[in-house]
Amino acid sequence: MAEPAVWFYALENKQHGPVTLQHIKDQIRCGAIRKKTLVWREGMPGWAKLADTELNKKVFPPPPPPARR
Repeated sequence: MAEPAVWFYALENKQHGPVTLQHIKDQIRCGAIRKKTLVWREGMPGWAKLADTELNKKVFPPPPPPARR
């Protein structure tokens, strides 16, 4: 089953989307989208920095805990 395209993002004063989570991840890898990029999806009150949304945890997961010795 294909992932739904639900996210929008803003780059250079242009809106892009709807796009999938994978598209967002690909754009992060190539450096186009960063934590300060504005994103939006249905249900959000307005555009917000990626770092301030639920998307942040999906595309920038926390580092693993330190290994036990």
